[in-house]
Amino acid sequence: MAPEEINRLNGVNCYPMAYFTNILLNQFAHRGTRSAVINVSSILGKYPLCGATVYNATKCYNYGFSMAMAHEYKDIADVLTVCPGRVKTNMNVNEKIGFFCPLPDKVAEGALRDLGTRKLSYGAPGHDLTGWSLEFLPESFRIGLSRFLIKKGLFNP
Repeated sequence: MAPEEINRLNGVNCYPMAYFTNILLNQFAHRGTRSAVINVSSILGKYPLCGATVYNATKCYNYGFSMAMAHEYKDIADVLTVCPGRVKTNMNVNEKIGFFCPLPDKVAEGALRDLGTRKLSYGAPGHDLTGWSLEFLPESFRIGLSRFLIKKGLFNP
């Protein structure tokens, strides 16, 4: 991957989250009322797979940053980390909408449902199922499966 692409991914996925979350949480500390922040990562940030190393790394950063903020600011704010799987957007126009690839509004509804009750949300029922399944699979199996699916053209991170 070209250095420019690495910088672009960091510029889109990492810097804005760190910058704006820090600003918000510092302001929240002086407000005196409980507040909330929702940060978006990816299921690949919690369970990295082969084929998208730098993207996975930026989403791991999002996940770790947001979870740390949730603990650090637990007395003043609910910080929710949303780790969806595939979502039907303009970036993946060939994906079919379904249980494992919902529309963004369904993920947003799920995140809002989970806000204040947990620190991590997958956002949609299909993503919940995927996340819970990945939790119990050994890492070597997840990596081997992703390599197999990429080789067969069934997985394109």
